[in-house]
Amino acid sequence: FLICVVATIAQPIVIGIQKTFKYLLLAMVTLLLFVLILSIFSGGMEQSAVYLLYFDSSEFTARTPLLALERAFFTSMLGLGVIMAIGRYIPSNTSISYSASIVVISNLLFVIVASLAINALIFSVGMTPGSDNQSMFEILPVVFASYDADQSLGTVFFLMLVIAAYTTAVALLI
Repeated sequence: FLICVVATIAQPIVIGIQKTFKYLLLAMVTLLLFVLILSIFSGGMEQSAVYLLYFDSSEFTARTPLLALERAFFTSMLGLGVIMAIGRYIPSNTSISYSASIVVISNLLFVIVASLAINALIFSVGMTPGSDNQSMFEILPVVFASYDADQSLGTVFFLMLVIAAYTTAVALLI
């Protein structure tokens, strides 16, 4: 993994990073569409939408705003570091605010669609999504094992996870 990241970074920007991101992000969107289509037919999409998009005041605690701020600052600082590294490659006639808006909106849409799809698969097998980061290694393998897809669903999901980690690692090491 690390050798691939370093090999990508060692290439000129157009050959290495730009070409890599172009194909990997296209692959990730394609894989997400596959998971989304499967989750639509799984029967858990309505529960997923309610779970993800509707406010439940009984789940709100004193710690909730702190968790929200923690995630917001982490994401903002990560994005700031990446834009500082990649910003020198942006053409001078490109609007930074427009580019940042496109990135924020596309990231938000991708996260919402991925969350709806994954939560729908979890609800379809009678389980409840976890709130911690370890749930992807505890709950999702059980969910993927319940589908008769010859382990292809789990492979697709964890391939998406590897692509996300790879593109993040490349962006952070520029």
